[in-house]
Amino acid sequence: MTSTNNLEEETLALFYSSESIGCIVQAQVPGQRFLTLKLYDAIATTSPTVALEFVAVPAIVAISPHSSDIRGGSSIAVTGRGFHDGPSLSCHFGLVQSRAVFLTPTRIVCLTPRVSVPSQVLLTVSNVGGNVSSSPVAFSFESPVVALSIHPSFGSVLGGVIVRVLVAETALDDRSSSVRCWFGNVSSIATRVQSNVFQCVAPSIVRPAKVPFHLRSEQQSVVHPPIYFTYVDPVQVVNVTPASGPVEGATAVRVLLVAPVLMPASDLSIQCAFGNQSVPGFLVSPTVIQCVTPPSVSQQSNVSVAVTVNGQEFSLSSESATTFEYQTSLQVDSVVPTLGSPGTSIRVMGTNLKSPSICHFGDARPSTPARFVSSNEVVCELPTMVSFTTTTTVAVDAVLTLEYATGVYSNSKLFKVFPPLSLTSLSPSRVFESGGARIMLQGRGFLDVPQLGCLFGRSAVIVPALWVSKYLVECVVPPLEPGNVSVAVTQNGIDRYIVPMSLSVSPALTISSISPIHALVSYPTTITVLGTGFEPSVRCRFGDVIVVPTEYTNRNTVTCTAPPSQTSVPFQVTNNGLDFAGDRLWVSHDVQVDISDVFPSSGPVNTTTTRVWIRGTFTNMDQLHCQIGDMTTLARIANTTHVECLVPPVTTSQVVPITLLALGMSIPSTWTFSYYAPPAVESMEPSTLFRPSTAVTVRGRNFLPGAVCRFGAVITGASVYHSSKVIECPSPQVHARGYVVVEVSNNGVDFTSQGLTVRFESQLSVVAISPPYAIHTGGSSLMVIGTGFPAFLYCRFGTTYQVGTVLNTTHCMCTTPPLPPNQVVVLELSTGDEGTTNQVTFWSMLPPNPIRVDPSHGSTVGNTLLTVHGTAFSIDSMECCFNRTTCVPAAVLSDTLLTCVTPPFNTTTNGPILLTLRAPDSQVASLRSVEYFVHIPLTLARFVPTRVPEQGHTVVTVSGAHFSPTLNLFCVFGTEFVAATFVNFDTIECVSPPHAPGSVSLGVSANGKDIVSFEAVLEYHQSGSVTAITPTTGSVDGNSVVVAVVSSNNLLSSAVFCKFGSIEVRAAAINASAVSCLSPRARTCGAVSFSLVQRVKNSVSVEFVSAMPYIYEHPPSLVSIFPNTGSTAAPTIVTLTGSGFHAHTTFIRFGNIVTACMEATNTSTCTVQLPRHAIETTQGDGGGVVTVDATNNNQDFSTPLLFLYTPRVAVMAVAPSVTHGPTLVTVSGVHFVDTIPNALR
Repeated sequence: MTSTNNLEEETLALFYSSESIGCIVQAQVPGQRFLTLKLYDAIATTSPTVALEFVAVPAIVAISPHSSDIRGGSSIAVTGRGFHDGPSLSCHFGLVQSRAVFLTPTRIVCLTPRVSVPSQVLLTVSNVGGNVSSSPVAFSFESPVVALSIHPSFGSVLGGVIVRVLVAETALDDRSSSVRCWFGNVSSIATRVQSNVFQCVAPSIVRPAKVPFHLRSEQQSVVHPPIYFTYVDPVQVVNVTPASGPVEGATAVRVLLVAPVLMPASDLSIQCAFGNQSVPGFLVSPTVIQCVTPPSVSQQSNVSVAVTVNGQEFSLSSESATTFEYQTSLQVDSVVPTLGSPGTSIRVMGTNLKSPSICHFGDARPSTPARFVSSNEVVCELPTMVSFTTTTTVAVDAVLTLEYATGVYSNSKLFKVFPPLSLTSLSPSRVFESGGARIMLQGRGFLDVPQLGCLFGRSAVIVPALWVSKYLVECVVPPLEPGNVSVAVTQNGIDRYIVPMSLSVSPALTISSISPIHALVSYPTTITVLGTGFEPSVRCRFGDVIVVPTEYTNRNTVTCTAPPSQTSVPFQVTNNGLDFAGDRLWVSHDVQVDISDVFPSSGPVNTTTTRVWIRGTFTNMDQLHCQIGDMTTLARIANTTHVECLVPPVTTSQVVPITLLALGMSIPSTWTFSYYAPPAVESMEPSTLFRPSTAVTVRGRNFLPGAVCRFGAVITGASVYHSSKVIECPSPQVHARGYVVVEVSNNGVDFTSQGLTVRFESQLSVVAISPPYAIHTGGSSLMVIGTGFPAFLYCRFGTTYQVGTVLNTTHCMCTTPPLPPNQVVVLELSTGDEGTTNQVTFWSMLPPNPIRVDPSHGSTVGNTLLTVHGTAFSIDSMECCFNRTTCVPAAVLSDTLLTCVTPPFNTTTNGPILLTLRAPDSQVASLRSVEYFVHIPLTLARFVPTRVPEQGHTVVTVSGAHFSPTLNLFCVFGTEFVAATFVNFDTIECVSPPHAPGSVSLGVSANGKDIVSFEAVLEYHQSGSVTAITPTTGSVDGNSVVVAVVSSNNLLSSAVFCKFGSIEVRAAAINASAVSCLSPRARTCGAVSFSLVQRVKNSVSVEFVSAMPYIYEHPPSLVSIFPNTGSTAAPTIVTLTGSGFHAHTTFIRFGNIVTACMEATNTSTCTVQLPRHAIETTQGDGGGVVTVDATNNNQDFSTPLLFLYTPRVAVMAVAPSVTHGPTLVTVSGVHFVDTIPNALR
């Protein structure tokens, strides 16, 4: 290698092939080098010189931008050093090489390649193919920001509209600040508001224009197909029509614009602003927008109006031309009437009604001025709206609306207009004054409406009419005064149409009703009579008694007084004493009202009402009134004997009469009610009460004799009256402890309300003692339970006193002195001055004395039932205590015997435990103890043998642990205890007792009480065997019937099973010593053991074993038979082929005839001599078909074949009978067949 300064450097060449070698060359500085090859000291060069250019390793200092679109094509300015202007200059974005444009040795431009997904790579620069830059920098490929749509797509040239841009992909957060919106050549900053939404503010421009819109980041140089944004002139409003409307809104307003709106309807977002409220609008024409006013929400009547067509920029206008006035609305609530004819006055009720107003009846109908009455009522007259013809009878709908003079309209109400009503006549024209008659009115234009009615005379009462047709209505005449009466018809309750002829009313004496129809039995009763034709001379007749009316009111009303009566009487009236009316009316005298007592008969003044009960007889009464003096109140009828009255208060003391008002009559009464000055309580003594019925002295004022006291809710008996200021009341018999309010009443109903109290203390008493026994030597603590215990008490045992320890007001501890033994002792408590009102008793006893325990030892696990022998077991409840710590309840059986169950003992070794006795929850305990020995519990492992004969006397060896050589060591066979022989601590032996065959439990007891049992059971088996089984062979497929006979005759006593090897199947008893069963399926041929098993309750009882096994084998099968026809006229040998044949054990059955194989050369061939069969002679002329099958055990037969028995041939004659050479002989006989060759012998 020769450099430019002719210095040579040699390097060793690497031989690859005859056409290729490699050289490792190095250059310290950039420049040109010449390459020559030297081979074996000879110089060889290539044509004529190989020049190599060495360049510097480039280095990157900075790049801009640091990221680009994944679609590539962006220019990245790279600043650095060592860049070489050569064809190999390239940029590497990760593993992707891209073209580089050389600018200067310190600046180049890299073009980004296209990549599939956003990623971050290392950017390097290379001057030659394999040499990369020594300083790589990070570069990011990001998804492009592509705008899909903008909204709004237009705005005014003034700018400022906010444009929302929907992008196709989500840009990275760290470059969102570099995204800008381009409106033509003018841009603004884009702000991300959602993951795929940007927004920016449109800048202003000089004049309207349609400009392309782009959303680009700094790195995005590729321009996508543009979206266009249109700049328009600002919207201006000329005027608003109408300029006013109601405060409730809903006024359709049209806004005239200066310039037309030419944008597509899909791009428009039209709104109208009324003050601060905006509502949607729509284009009526390019220059007119229509909106509906919203309800007014402010106190302002005039609000500005502005519009926007893009949802943001509102119009510019002069204030006077674009205002809207909210006016108080006219509200129509109702119209009366709701139908009428021209000329009808209509009352319109509502709110905010004004003057002047106009009544409109539809758009195309005449209007009339309204007569203003108030802000809530105006009157409209119905104009002539339709030219009704003489035949028109149908009502016409009209919509009534009020209009204020300024153009404000009310809501509408529906009104029906009917043609004027024309009346011609009525029939009949004459009726009686009692009414009830039906008259028909004729005319034209009657409507079937609810308001249809008739009016008679001057009465304003409308009688409902019955619509019959448009020419006819019917009315019921009410009671009327005699004379001529006018009749009118109304169809709306307002307008009257008078019939041109009068109705003549004739006089008539009638009774329509009387009230009441029930009268008093013992007192007069006032009866009101309603009817017609009553004259001032009218009289009432009750049965046979005629009375003068109490009051004559008019021709329709009169009042009479019914005299007392015990029965019901007819009622009539007469004007002249001769003619009577009312034959069907009766007055029932069944109301009984009598007063027998009033309680209380007095009450205080100046207080609330006093509740008074009136006792007596009150029958058939629905309502009564109480009359106290000149005051009347409604009474409450509680039942037929009690009525409650509330007596109103008065201000002064007085005596007034008290009675009842029944049926308007005052019931005679001598009872009075006395108002007295209310009593008051000022003090009481004593204020603390210990005993019932304690006399309490009450001081106050206004007390009366008979006053009572109330302690809380308890009213005691009558007090002892001393004066109006002092009374003496007994306290209740029973009352809870605490403070109780005491009040006084002079009448037993109304009590004082001063709220003074007395305090009830519990009475000193005892109710229980625990424990109810004590040692007679004294010193036992007894808890006495009772009530009212003070801080200090004595406990009195007969005549002996002991100071008690008071724990609280209900518990006191007493210590017993020495007492006589075995006696009931009485215990009382005393304060020294006062003792308890009752007594409690306890038992003074000798201490219990245990002597021995049985058993004397047991397991540490406890649960051993102990029997304790001793003396002085004198109470029913006692406890056994072990080492004086753990106590369990004991059952006392007698004075000398009790039992208890041992608890678990916390010990792991054998040893003694001290047993004592005591009374529960007391200090009564035995003075001596007995010893009870505990040992580690037995554990059992196994026993042998597991089966023993029923006669017993078999030694059973039991293995386990912790056996002890005690006198009470037993084996337990079921429930029978058998003494065990101790062998060692792990083994004992027992002799099995006799037992019926079956299973029994086996256990061990170390003390004759507790039993530890094996989980396994001991089997007792019966001595016996199977003496015979038939057959001894059977098919491996099973289902062979096997009969077994045993030596026992007890098979009928329980369930029996046949056991083939290890498989048991249920057997059916044939008799007491034989059973039958079906053999189970076997896997292979061969012999298996056979036995019979008797079971009792699913446990093995007896097993009978057979000395002979049962053999499973494949059953014989038949394939063919030859010949398949024949007879026994001569011996016929039949050969059968198949399988499973055995000489002397295989039998062939022809029909029901069985014959043995004469020879079985192998298991597939059997020959037999055809047996004689009855079918040969009994089937017609003889012969027939039978089935042939095979068996090896006379039980299981193969699938059958068919054999034809031919009838026996009988020769009757031969001719000629003598021959001398070959001669044709004719044989005559029977049963010849032509299908079987016959030999003639």
